[in-house]
Amino acid sequence: MENKKRFTDLDPAFPSSEVNVTALYTTFCYYYSPDFVFAGEYHKPWELVYVIFGEVVVKTDDYTVILKAGDVFLHKPEEFHVHEANNVACNACFISFDCDCPRLYEIAGQILHTTPNIQTLIQQITDEGFIFLAGKNSAPPLLKNEIPQFACGQVLKNTLELLLISLIRQKDSKIDANLSATSRNEKSLSQSIKLFLNQHIYQKLSLKEIADGLGYSVSHTCYSFKKYVGVSIIQYFIELRINEAKKLIAEGKMSLGEISDSLSFDTIQYFSAQFKKTVGVSPSQYAAIIKNK
Repeated sequence: MENKKRFTDLDPAFPSSEVNVTALYTTFCYYYSPDFVFAGEYHKPWELVYVIFGEVVVKTDDYTVILKAGDVFLHKPEEFHVHEANNVACNACFISFDCDCPRLYEIAGQILHTTPNIQTLIQQITDEGFIFLAGKNSAPPLLKNEIPQFACGQVLKNTLELLLISLIRQKDSKIDANLSATSRNEKSLSQSIKLFLNQHIYQKLSLKEIADGLGYSVSHTCYSFKKYVGVSIIQYFIELRINEAKKLIAEGKMSLGEISDSLSFDTIQYFSAQFKKTVGVSPSQYAAIIKNK
């Protein structure tokens, strides 16, 4: 019988919930006559407005905006707002919910334009919401022969979270697109530094040698790299060489002293100290672990 190997050293990743919808109240779609005026309200939940066709005037104590077909608008909790038709017939969708995500405040109070993907998500939300919220908050109850599909509420929650993530990402992409030419050049420089370090991984490099190799000053090179990578060039280069040392140890063809010399560490003691600081165990302990595996 063929031997079957069980993998026990897989490293799991645990996704965090950056956007967490905790309650759902409405997923209405309304048709407005050209002269429709809503008196106004305020409430605890967030409220998202999506205009399917026509134009909707949104008024708050601080601003007035006109939403056109395809626009999305997000009201903050407890924000008083009035909705009116802008002298044309219109169809709009209203989704109200509670959500733990401070970043929603970054997209609230401004006109957001949709993509076909975002419009599809809104359609899915209204379809699932019609079933999940049936009989609540003025939504019509289900007919006797209508049965909610499996995990209807979870699909609604997850789809709404995906919609909110898409809107936040859309905002972030616009900010990134508006980066100045200088910022784009600095970001490109950090990538060039990474490539340069990878190409010289077996050498001992000074900051001046790195900067000269790329044609920039030491101060500008260090600033750009730390800004976009989050660590200093020297720290990144040490970690790069330690990761290479891990590969060489796993191959088992060189002694620890030879690995230290080949990667241009000053002494094996310094190599060992940096290895333990980065990996959590000494090179000899790591070699033993690899051998046991």
